[in-house]
Amino acid sequence: MVYHSLGVYHSFMNEKEMKAPTGNFGVLVKQYDAVRPSYPTQVLSFIASHNRIANPRVLDIGCGTGISTRQLASKLKGVVVGCDIDLEMLKVAMSHEHKNLAYSLGDARKILFEKKSFDMVTAFTAFHWFTDKAALKEIARVLKSDSRFCTVQPRHTSPFSGDLRMILKQELGREFPASYSNVNFEESLTKSGFNVVGKKTFKDVHTYELDTYLVLLQSYSVWDNVSIVDRQRILKVLKKHFAAKTKDGLIFDTRDIEVLIAEPR
Repeated sequence: MVYHSLGVYHSFMNEKEMKAPTGNFGVLVKQYDAVRPSYPTQVLSFIASHNRIANPRVLDIGCGTGISTRQLASKLKGVVVGCDIDLEMLKVAMSHEHKNLAYSLGDARKILFEKKSFDMVTAFTAFHWFTDKAALKEIARVLKSDSRFCTVQPRHTSPFSGDLRMILKQELGREFPASYSNVNFEESLTKSGFNVVGKKTFKDVHTYELDTYLVLLQSYSVWDNVSIVDRQRILKVLKKHFAAKTKDGLIFDTRDIEVLIAEPR
């Protein structure tokens, strides 16, 4: 199967060749597309300031439903190819109309594009899935000479940011995958042959009504570990818990967004 847009032709990877996704986002796609926030304009401007050519060709890995991909296409004016391992997410991404876009199904550890295909590679809230050397070697391979890899990783700073995992552990009596909040992404890059040439952290805050915030929590990969049988019960617990965290009926979700700009050595 081939998806074609803007002169970009690319065969989808055979499903047998793909690694199983670590987070099964396809079953969360409706919640994800409905409530996942976009990125501040300052983040896109910082990335654009490290772009070296007009109309760049960009690969956005772990693009999900295309939130970041569409923002990149608007900001950079080149051709942006969103890449994700989950076909259900890509189907939703392709349902959004936008210029300068194409999408490809693929794994960061096996990128089905030729060597030196891209002027920039980006990963928005996705790098924590592929910080290993195999993936970074592939990213370096598809970058043109003197081109850059940009990672964007939000870290939630609200006092209650860890409450979802805490409640799941209490209610279900088992451990859940740890969040990436303490991962040193700069160290991951330098250990895998990249030099970090730009770094900046942006403050960001989003406000949600309680019911919308509960939908947001259900868009996180950890929610896929909760059985369908348990979900309604857990949602009642979450609603009661976070109702006590509202101010004027709203949840204020604050986060630091760390942006790293790196070049292969």
